[in-house]
Amino acid sequence: MAESKLARTARIRPSGRLRFSDGARSGTKGLLRVAGAKVLTTFYRRMLFMSYPLDGAEIPVYNANVSVQFDQLKPDELDSYLRFRPDSDRREMAQRLSAGHRCFVCWHEGEIVEACWSATSDIYVGYVRRYLRVPDGDVYSFDSYADPRFRGRGVYMARNSYQARLNRAEGLKRSIALVAYENYAAWLILSRSGLKTLGAYHYVRLPGSGIYWNTPAPGQVLPPLTAKSSAAAAQRGRVFQARQA
Repeated sequence: MAESKLARTARIRPSGRLRFSDGARSGTKGLLRVAGAKVLTTFYRRMLFMSYPLDGAEIPVYNANVSVQFDQLKPDELDSYLRFRPDSDRREMAQRLSAGHRCFVCWHEGEIVEACWSATSDIYVGYVRRYLRVPDGDVYSFDSYADPRFRGRGVYMARNSYQARLNRAEGLKRSIALVAYENYAAWLILSRSGLKTLGAYHYVRLPGSGIYWNTPAPGQVLPPLTAKSSAAAAQRGRVFQARQA
């Protein structure tokens, strides 16, 4: 029994054999890894569930090596966000804000250089075509992005620390995230930030539907993936946002 639990945990940890491109220059082996990941994920997708405790944890304070200010994106600042991420859709970003989701942004000389969205209610995860039912007391972080010019300068870690400390002060107990099994670079970053992998979701793509299951680590229970969002959960997210305003 102990051996089977260890083997199960090992499967949850990505091997990196097949991985999405991280933007770095790759040789033949790297290109084959990327090609293999793309082929596999056309019909079979996995997402790792990761968690970081906020309640009772000592959250380290990180400082970027460039002058930055942290804040939450306001509806009248969408133009700045779209300059930062011109591939984003204005309507979708506005809908996120109206749904109660928040965007923590990092400003440098009047421009956004790093940002991360968060939700305390149901959130649609397009990669697996399902809603993640965010448990009460949890905050789900997603769609993190940094201006390439500011990567490697401590901006991500500084904003992540600021966001975690603020969420803890708001009474939230746990920070959670999902990352594709083949997104090895992102998994490494989150792991080094202190998040632990608690399980995985699996999705076999079929025309018009799909097959879903999950493999939690021993002793863990994963939040459900649902076909529809809960109206009660959405209202809870809006109430939480209003309480923090």
